[in-house]
Amino acid sequence: MKNTVMVPLVFFSNLLLWIVVFSFFSVFASPNGMTTLTSGSVAVFFHECLYRAVFYAPLALSITLMAVFFFLMRHKTIVWITALTVLALLVLCIFLVMPLSYRFLEDNTWTFLSNRSELAGTAGRVFSPNVIRPDGDSSRMVWYSVRDDGRKVAPLLVAGSDKTGSVFTRYPEAVYDGVSGGLVSGDALVVSRASGTDPSFLPVFTPPPVVALAVNHIDRVMDAFQQSFRQGFAAYTLFSSAFFLSMALVWLFSHASGWRLLNILFSISGLLYIYGAYTLYSRGPVFSFFRQFLPAGFSSGSVPAFLYFLQAAVMALLGLSVFVRRLVRHEGRG
Repeated sequence: MKNTVMVPLVFFSNLLLWIVVFSFFSVFASPNGMTTLTSGSVAVFFHECLYRAVFYAPLALSITLMAVFFFLMRHKTIVWITALTVLALLVLCIFLVMPLSYRFLEDNTWTFLSNRSELAGTAGRVFSPNVIRPDGDSSRMVWYSVRDDGRKVAPLLVAGSDKTGSVFTRYPEAVYDGVSGGLVSGDALVVSRASGTDPSFLPVFTPPPVVALAVNHIDRVMDAFQQSFRQGFAAYTLFSSAFFLSMALVWLFSHASGWRLLNILFSISGLLYIYGAYTLYSRGPVFSFFRQFLPAGFSSGSVPAFLYFLQAAVMALLGLSVFVRRLVRHEGRG
């Protein structure tokens, strides 16, 4: 009974954890987010985090379901109470919490757009001081203060080389040119790149191809949730129900074999597949193939939901066949 009571705690603690993780690090791991935070614009940074918290809410809910499934793999509970509890929590989040969150975004659209514009505007600011950075001609530069709201830096030190060897130049002051993004002293351009993505941080903000591909697929699904909400409650209900029905059936993967580690790998693979499948369901040959068999009045935007429902039905039938086979084998052993 204690494990059954723990299920809501596991659910809500994981949901809160993953919302905080995805919202914070999705902004922190971006060049604009890092620049905004290091420049002292904390309010702009966390306002964007609030937007990302709502944007990535379906992803956080998906990972939360996985965490609950993994908890149930190791702890015995009262099955019917646990199933009803998880179902009630899922319905609460899908049909109350998430719609209210999306409505909050819609009601404050201009506020978030203005904040995102300010966040993106950090790319046009001069780099923060006291960091040695490379320039376009393989030289190195550093300045120790930024003045006049980012229009001037002083003093500026540039270390480079020419035909005679190393050259070290000190400029008492340099003016930031917003058009070229460089620093000008007198009439000469002395630094070609003083704004944009900080070259010192650029390797950190370049994710591996696999991570970039996964983020791309996830963002498409998150956009689909928002678009379905804008189309009306019926469209949102159809898509979210189909998607999370497939997610709920990942529970079958967590009991696919007698090896827990293998079941965890199966479950993670199922999660990745569900997110990756949206691209196939919303465009490309799979979308085109099934679209030709649908009635003329059937909306193209509903095709992904239809295919998710079809996928869930196939997964349920496979899971039922495995369950029946195991039951028959167990009965055969007496």
